[in-house]
Amino acid sequence: MTNGGSQSVTANCPTVTASNHNLSLTTDGGCTITGGPLLQAATNLGSGTSTPVPSGTVVVLSATPASTHAFGGWTGVDPPVSSNPAMITLDADKSVSLSCPAPAITYTLTVTNSDAALGFGHIKENGGTAFQAASQAFTSIPAGSVISLQAIDSVNWGLSTWMVTPPSALTSGSLTDCTITVTMNANVTVNAGFPDGVAAHCP
Repeated sequence: MTNGGSQSVTANCPTVTASNHNLSLTTDGGCTITGGPLLQAATNLGSGTSTPVPSGTVVVLSATPASTHAFGGWTGVDPPVSSNPAMITLDADKSVSLSCPAPAITYTLTVTNSDAALGFGHIKENGGTAFQAASQAFTSIPAGSVISLQAIDSVNWGLSTWMVTPPSALTSGSLTDCTITVTMNANVTVNAGFPDGVAAHCP
């Protein structure tokens, strides 16, 4: 630099454009996703794509399962996230899937026979062994299962009638037949009566 002269200095400051990223969301239909104000296209939708948001933005995703479904987890997230809500950093375009499966539906079959302990008639599942207790509950039976039940008489202690609750569960046989079937679309209770004096007719 020389004294007495003037110099012009220009600073070159290029404009830096911030990068944006998208977050694509999909679900299996068992829940909805809430993504907050930055994800207007995804808010309360089963699936959608966010508007571009600045790189490094932390997005909070919340899953709301339907009444008959349960939160299953997120996939496509690196590092993995299993919590709900989930915090996801958009350091690149990301595709995230949400699973909210419907749990298996099961029911309980309760079989009662107050005369079982006395040996005055028994109930058994067709092809199985006789139930010895006065009341037995069989849990976790898949919905739609068809159960065949058979009455076994004792001498002078014959089957009088079955009682099935709810009545719609009885899908074959009548209430006086030796064998009936029930379909498990609800919790079901089956009772068989073997009163004294009824002729044995169910071997």
